Amino acid sequence: MNTGVFIREEEVMILDSGWAWFYSNLGLFEAGLLHSSQKAGRAKMSSAQSFIFALTRSGYSGLLIMSMEDKEQQVLLHISQAQGTFAFYVTVVYAKCDENLRVVLWDELRDSAGRINGPWGVVGDFNVSTSPKEKVGGSHIGWWFLWAPFTWSDNRDPPNTIWKRLDRLAYNEEWFDLFGGTTVTHLSRTCSDHAPLLIKCGIPVNDHISYFKFLKMWVKHEDHLNIIQQSWSKEVQGNSLYVLPQKTKKVCKTLSVWSRSTFGDIYEKLMRLEKLIKDLEDEATINDNQEIRTKISCAKAEFNNFLKLQDSVLKQKARIKWLTERDANTAYFHGVIKYRRKKISILKIKNDEGTWVEGTNDVAGAAVQFFQKLFSAENTIEDSQVLSVVKKVVSDADNETLTAIPTLQKVKNSTFSIKPDSAPGPDGLSAKFYQNAWNIIGYDVHKAVKAFFNGATLPRFITHTCLIMLPKVNSPQQFSDIRPISLCNVFSKIIAKLINARLSTILPRIISLNQSELSPLIKVALSREGI
Repeated sequence: MNTGVFIREEEVMILDSGWAWFYSNLGLFEAGLLHSSQKAGRAKMSSAQSFIFALTRSGYSGLLIMSMEDKEQQVLLHISQAQGTFAFYVTVVYAKCDENLRVVLWDELRDSAGRINGPWGVVGDFNVSTSPKEKVGGSHIGWWFLWAPFTWSDNRDPPNTIWKRLDRLAYNEEWFDLFGGTTVTHLSRTCSDHAPLLIKCGIPVNDHISYFKFLKMWVKHEDHLNIIQQSWSKEVQGNSLYVLPQKTKKVCKTLSVWSRSTFGDIYEKLMRLEKLIKDLEDEATINDNQEIRTKISCAKAEFNNFLKLQDSVLKQKARIKWLTERDANTAYFHGVIKYRRKKISILKIKNDEGTWVEGTNDVAGAAVQFFQKLFSAENTIEDSQVLSVVKKVVSDADNETLTAIPTLQKVKNSTFSIKPDSAPGPDGLSAKFYQNAWNIIGYDVHKAVKAFFNGATLPRFITHTCLIMLPKVNSPQQFSDIRPISLCNVFSKIIAKLINARLSTILPRIISLNQSELSPLIKVALSREGI
């Protein structure tokens, strides 16, 4: 959904008839506009001696726009629907060129931030860049991007051209909650030295599928190991590489059911307890007695307990590792989670042909096409006869060491060497689960590892990975700006670490002197969990 709003401040020399002809040809309609001291319709802006028009597409005729403030460098608007579907604030900025004069604008925006309660976006020409990366040319040396982030140019002939990013959109968390699919496109500079900003305020469709994920807060509950024991001990017929995935599926389902019955909806319970505490305190002001005070104390204790659980869940989602157990900042965790989701979301990108694609299905299809082509190798004919002249450096004893069946203690050491808070794979089980429940699941894990080293093929349940697209730059424009990483299941990491430990003793002898540059690279690769 797009709000379909087009807001423009009209210069006094443009005639009403010409402007009306312009926006009617665009299929736009004038929306109801209110000034703080004027009636509905066109609002005269006293400071600039101009008019502001708000135009909407067909279907948004019930849009109401109120001018809340009219300052020299910014105008604050309140935009809402007559039906009350949504409401938000927009500050349109046209900053001064002098940095001393812009101080007034920054103070006004700080004041607005303290007063505005709700979705708020600030957009316009700020006449300043936020970092050296946002300027190229002139006396200052900037950083050239593969994409075009610049919105202003002095239009000089090369090589004296200066490019800057002076225009932008910034918004608060409430705006992100309402318009999570917001995108900003820099259009071409045809009639100005500034590029127009095309802003799409899409309301995201909640089509996210919730997958199982092992929560660290379960470990602190006294019954969690008993729940795992009851589920894991149920007999499953088949080979060890079939038994392990089946038991894993069962324990995940059992933990989900147990969590819902034991903890319930943490966020809903916090709101309910907060209301209960307020009601009890109101009652205590009228009829204060020991029974009510006891109820208040119990409710506060339960509230604090669920507050700690919420912080644990949010800290795990945010993956903040430097905070201590005593630190609690729910707003900060929410901000980190939203930033991560925003960073990895791809709403619009260029395909192989250089055409922009939008929408989940089109972007996913273009991504599959690009990376399949990138990671597909052409058929080559290899002549293995050249290997006959290569000196043999791996002895029979080395081969026996590489293929030896790992002991239970070796598998346990490999399991406990994985970071407990590392990102889980598709099964949702982190290394924390394996380490905490090792006395229950260790025997079956060891049997599955032995089956692999005996030559058994790993099933898809184990080899499946979650593919995550991490942007290399702030605003990726094409798939070459994105680095894909695979999140594999912990069992795959266990096997990888066992192989890593064995290869690390042999690789120095395999790498020849003229390949010495590969040695540090291989060491880094082997140290990664998902090798």
